[in-house]
This record gives sequence, C-alpha cells and structure tokens, in this order.
Amino acid sequence: MGIIVQMALIIGGINMFGRKKNLVIKYCKNESLMYPVDIKGDWVDLRACEGVEVYNYHDDCFAPLDTFYDDVAGNKYVLIEQGDLIKVPLGVCIELPNGFEAHVKPRSSLSKTTGLLNATSGIIDEGYCGDKDEWFVCFYATRNATLYLGERVAQFRIFKKQPKLNVIKVDKLSNKNRGGHGSSGRF
Repeated sequence: MGIIVQMALIIGGINMFGRKKNLVIKYCKNESLMYPVDIKGDWVDLRACEGVEVYNYHDDCFAPLDTFYDDVAGNKYVLIEQGDLIKVPLGVCIELPNGFEAHVKPRSSLSKTTGLLNATSGIIDEGYCGDKDEWFVCFYATRNATLYLGERVAQFRIFKKQPKLNVIKVDKLSNKNRGGHGSSGRF
C-alpha cells in the first residue's frame, strides 16, 4: 500500500455560523497527497484511493480487489462488476470540530457516469477521529463500471450535532392533521 504518511494538515475555510472551523486531516496513504482534500463552496470533495474492496456474499465479508489497471494516460483504475457491493477508502482520517458531525454523500453525477449507487448512510461523528479511522464509502454497482483512483466519488459537509432531547409522551398532539403521508398532492 505504500508508506503511511505521518503528517496532519490544518485546513480552514469551513464557515460555520459566522466563524471558521478547522478540520485536522491526516492522509493515510501516500497517493492521497496527489489528491488533496478540496473545499468547493459548502462541500468538501473526497477521492477514491487504493484499497478498494468488494463484498464476497459467499464468505459474508469484504475482500481486497487486487487487480488494478493503467489506461493509456497512466491513470490507475479498477473494474467493478454489476451487482458488486464495494468499499472505497477515501485516504483520510479527519478530526472534526468538537460538537459537529459530517454528512458524507456521493458526488451528484457519480450514479450517472458509473452506475454506482451510495449504499451507506454517510454519517460520521466526532468520535471517529483516530489515526486508523480512515473514512470510506460503500457503493452498489447497477452496471459494470470503471472506478479511477483519485476520482472524486464523495463530498461532505459538517453540521452541529443534535442537542440532547427530552421525550414527552402524550395521547394527542395539539396540531392540525394534514391528512397523512402523501396528502399534499402530486403536483
């Protein structure tokens, strides 16, 4: 997998409620330095890194996808078969600001260009912040696909964590009924 890069970068630029917050980022794989985390507007882009795994339904576990190819331009890629469930490492461990969580989503064009659908909820809390807590995403392949290493596959933004809530049980709510799910009409 290469040399583990022992460095952390402080990236400012996430404007949260009028003041900037810092993300402390450790690149887990040496190729991650070729594809730095990129803040674009309100979202932070993340890229596919080496170590893609495919789910083996027979053995009920993920196994490394060892075959990497090079295209004519020298770009590395893996071939994904229709029906595969894959785990894609993102090459970073991130320490979120205290009291925040990250919502990781696939890039909007990913399903159109590759046929890969997001197969995870994509919520990362502030406790997932150790040196070996590498971020990843899982995708389900709706068709045969090519996934390039360094391809922007996910994006995230951070949100304040939900406050502690008190649950109050009642027999009747004091609001007007809207008619149930789907009652606001189709058009």
